[in-house]
Amino acid sequence: MQKSTFTPEYAAFCKLLREHRERAGLSQVELAKKIDETQSYVSKVERGERRLDLVQLRYFCKALGVGLAQFVEAFERAAVGRRLRSLPSAESFLPVIGLADYYRDAFGSAREAELEQAEP
Repeated sequence: MQKSTFTPEYAAFCKLLREHRERAGLSQVELAKKIDETQSYVSKVERGERRLDLVQLRYFCKALGVGLAQFVEAFERAAVGRRLRSLPSAESFLPVIGLADYYRDAFGSAREAELEQAEP
């Protein structure tokens, strides 16, 4: 795990925060007033120069009119998308997929039969 604030995931986080602010129709100054901070603080957060803790993120989300859970879900989608783009091609996973099929065929069908027998 990288220790830097300049990871692809943190870049996705900052971009998402900025997008939510813009979608809410707020300038950095207006958002700063809502969270009782300076415009400079909001700018540094959006550029990744300042990190947010969970409590601070909650204030941002509340000011932007988005739920914390909703923001985190959007972040997960964005972060996963970035990770998937950096993964090797699908062909390199074929041996793993074959193994998964083997286990599903070997054990999954037996489990399905058990479940069918258990039904009244």
